[in-house]
Amino acid sequence: LVRAVGQAEAYAGACAARREIDRLNGVFNWRDPASEISQLNRANRHVASGELFAVVAAAERWREISGGAYSARLGRLLDIWRDADGPAPAAGAMERMAREIANASVVLDAKTLTILRPDVVQFDLDGLAKGHIVDRALEAVMATAGVGGAMVDIGGDIRCAGAGPCEGKWQVSLPQPLMPFDNAPACGAFEMGEGAVATSGCGPRDERAGGGAISATINPQTGWPVAYRRSATAIAPTPMAADALATIALVSGDAEAKACLKQMPSMAARVTRPEGVDWLHGGEQPLFRWIDFEQPPSAK
Repeated sequence: LVRAVGQAEAYAGACAARREIDRLNGVFNWRDPASEISQLNRANRHVASGELFAVVAAAERWREISGGAYSARLGRLLDIWRDADGPAPAAGAMERMAREIANASVVLDAKTLTILRPDVVQFDLDGLAKGHIVDRALEAVMATAGVGGAMVDIGGDIRCAGAGPCEGKWQVSLPQPLMPFDNAPACGAFEMGEGAVATSGCGPRDERAGGGAISATINPQTGWPVAYRRSATAIAPTPMAADALATIALVSGDAEAKACLKQMPSMAARVTRPEGVDWLHGGEQPLFRWIDFEQPPSAK
């Protein structure tokens, strides 16, 4: 969504965003064997582009900040689960591989942009990479002459900037988190100025194993999917941060997620389970106001 002085300026902004998305698809699309992420995962030593190195470095920082609750090293585990249409893999084998991945040595040389990785580590950057692409696309829109505000949404990773349509604010609706299909009805909306929203948890891209649906999010400590009927939505200054925090809130217990949030005072997460909703805050004034569509209006 682009807000501009005229239709031509809005169209130019949207085209600028599309060009950035297409360019970065060649870096981060792991399904494309020619992409740079695919090249990295075929080599033990890779001299990376600035874009790829920045996202891998951010992933490793989030892994450290979260005490291992977030990890972008899980490509081999995810491949096993993606292929597990029949019986589920053995829990013991998954946990052993998870430990091996966690203990593996990954070396990042910022001066030469060189990444060294052992075979057991295969980077899966889907979440953070998508957030990075949203950031770059939004920057391209906002740099377009005549554009006053924009919202970029790529698969539920959303960032807003500039003047929104709701008295200068943006409203980002949240579909019912535990309904695993597209176009679920909204349960509420985040009203914000500039900021980002990302969600992890059960949804239309869930995997199947052992005769039922499983979460596409893997616990890096166990190698096992997180509880299926659970969803976490994070609100942060950037979509990369929101992506990481949503995964941390999904994988960790509330106490661990709150401890992590203390390092990020303006960020927050909304965790939904069948028994209810919990809000986790970093401690300062959040970036948003929550509008609850399910609460009846107060009597006047």
